Amino acid sequence: MIERLRRFASGPPPDAFEAAALLRLVYLAVFGGQALLALVVGALLAVLVPSRGTPNDIVAAVLLAMAFFHVPLGWLLGRTAVRAGGRQGALSGIIAAAVLFSIPAWFGVLLLVSGQRPVYLMAVAAVVSIGYALGFVLTGVAARVAVADTPPGDEPHSVAARVSAGDTPPSDEPHSVAPAPDQESPS
Repeated sequence: MIERLRRFASGPPPDAFEAAALLRLVYLAVFGGQALLALVVGALLAVLVPSRGTPNDIVAAVLLAMAFFHVPLGWLLGRTAVRAGGRQGALSGIIAAAVLFSIPAWFGVLLLVSGQRPVYLMAVAAVVSIGYALGFVLTGVAARVAVADTPPGDEPHSVAARVSAGDTPPSDEPHSVAPAPDQESPS
């Protein structure tokens, strides 16, 4: 996978199928790794603290709200990074989205370990599933950006790219530079 990432980042522009497959693989690895880590930490917590507390609807509602908050945040930040353009923007957007979309798994583990009611556990499972699905939608968008491979505004022949690089835009008329009003013209 590392070699595929190197080719993706610095090789020739990938085709749409290759870009989508690699970005989905990266998304799955990051999202799955984060969710698995949450489950391992939750299992260790359950072993270390064998007695569960009593269910508390206020705590459960706050944990569920915080879990849900990460879904739009993941979409906005991931989409913003993808919109930066290029393969690097696509890759960083997918990684950011995978991390943020998988954070609700941590809240789900907290709900489970603290002994909250099953309705909250099902709700957080739905939030995790929605985040997972949105990440796959975002990988499609990122794949199209990666195939284009040129960040917006950096087209080689655009006026904005030349001006920002210090070049002057082409013109049909020759430029004449008039002396500044406070300077005398040489005679």
